[in-house]
Amino acid sequence: MDIPIYLDVNGLVKGHSFVCGMTRSGKSTFVMALAKAAREELDPPPHMMIFDRRGEYIPLVEKAGGKKYSYREFTQSFTQIDPAQAASLLGFDKTLAGIAASAIEKMQGDEVTKASKEKLREYILAEIEAKGAAAQKKRYTATAEDNIKRYGDVLEKLPEKPLDSVEVVRENEITLIDFSVDTEIDSPQLVASNIVRSLLSEAMTNDDFGAIVAIEEVQYFAPEESMVKYGESWRTSLTAITEAISQGGGYNLGFIIMTQRPAYVAKSVISQCNSVISFRLMSQNDQWAIINYTEYGSKALAQYLAGLADHEVFICGIAVPTRFPVIVETRIECYPKKAAKTARETFQVMKGPK
Repeated sequence: MDIPIYLDVNGLVKGHSFVCGMTRSGKSTFVMALAKAAREELDPPPHMMIFDRRGEYIPLVEKAGGKKYSYREFTQSFTQIDPAQAASLLGFDKTLAGIAASAIEKMQGDEVTKASKEKLREYILAEIEAKGAAAQKKRYTATAEDNIKRYGDVLEKLPEKPLDSVEVVRENEITLIDFSVDTEIDSPQLVASNIVRSLLSEAMTNDDFGAIVAIEEVQYFAPEESMVKYGESWRTSLTAITEAISQGGGYNLGFIIMTQRPAYVAKSVISQCNSVISFRLMSQNDQWAIINYTEYGSKALAQYLAGLADHEVFICGIAVPTRFPVIVETRIECYPKKAAKTARETFQVMKGPK
């Protein structure tokens, strides 16, 4: 009907939003357009931080003047990291995890600032010798040697002085945290939880601070416990995000939660989102995850969600000016960083000249 529909910034911040949709349905393009429009058309513009799991939002930084950082730049230094988390990153569990954590705590107490594999080996093997059961020492030593060799570089790469996420948000109207720089999942989960906690703490103690945090592929950071989970530190990031999203709105810290698979996202997170922005969803489980968390839940909505065209969206909630749900076309400012060619064009290039 060619009627413009807008989203209210106060509604986005205080009520949080849940954005979902199948791949290539327009979800990422919408969020990129939202961030770009907010920066260029609002006075004052909101400060947004985007957790980019797949590297899709890099064009937004290039086009809208945002600032891109690797998630590694926010990783805690070796002197700051919790010893139990460090032991988990080294692949230790059960009794050996406690021994490794104790060794790492001693390294920190001895003011070891760089966790080289040699130092890790020295301290952890010494702790096994001191605390390990006699019958288990040989097995513990072999496991420790193997884990340090395989995972030690994770701790070796910890920065000596991590970036301050609060200061980064203050300095930039659009901040992109790139989680696509490697295939790690445990470290990103820990970094995400630390950033979210820092922003929440600042918002709760400082009336002059506010932000919108957009988390892409949130199922990696806040999974539903009964569904597929990734990594070993998901519970840490889930706890941090659940706490922040339940309290942040009252302190001007808003969240835009994004996913391709709503059924895989923690119900405790979805239930805190007072606006739902849904692109095409074909899976019945995903459709009902949306239906169950809106007051318009019915089989008719499932049919709508399955039949939405690209860049067409069902939207309802306090961030929308209408008191009823609407189906709209979204603005396209720039596309996410995915394949520029069609599959046929790619195959044609691969075929080469006859």
